Amino acid sequence: MTRWSGRKFRMTWLLKLYPPGWRRRYGDEFVALIGAQRFSLATTIDVIAGAIDAWISPQTTAAPPKALAGNGEEKMFARMLKFRCAGYGPNVTSSDQWKSAIATVGGTLVLTLAWMGVHVKVGDNPYTDSLSLMPFLVALLFGMHWTYLKGRSALTQTIFIAGNMAVLTAIFLIAGWISARL
Repeated sequence: MTRWSGRKFRMTWLLKLYPPGWRRRYGDEFVALIGAQRFSLATTIDVIAGAIDAWISPQTTAAPPKALAGNGEEKMFARMLKFRCAGYGPNVTSSDQWKSAIATVGGTLVLTLAWMGVHVKVGDNPYTDSLSLMPFLVALLFGMHWTYLKGRSALTQTIFIAGNMAVLTAIFLIAGWISARL
């Protein structure tokens, strides 16, 4: 393969998130499909959620491709990952968008009040202060249940949301630790 363009490289590195057997079987198709796409948050989330599905449901990759293809024209990879860009993604309705918005705004308000309560009890603390953005980010992650993660298994959604919350918490606590040392 020749040198990849920056756009293609940014998306195709996500192939490394998938199990080795899956990569051997569908890697070329992944590169062909993703290499043609522009970088987007929706596609990135879909690829990561697909990788989680591939790790927790390895039997899907063991089935012959024809068993999973509908009319023979559909690509296994596009069906499995449910890419919107390939015509498959979640059917997000107006109602789903409202639910997500309410969860994001309402969750932000509730979690901000909880954070403020902790901040009042603990006082001025760099670790508590470093978590001040978490209410919005946690609520935003929960709102993805109705949009980006719609149609994914509950386990995949839980792993995606909890994993991102853990990573964000670690990043913010490290920032608090650095702030405490300055």
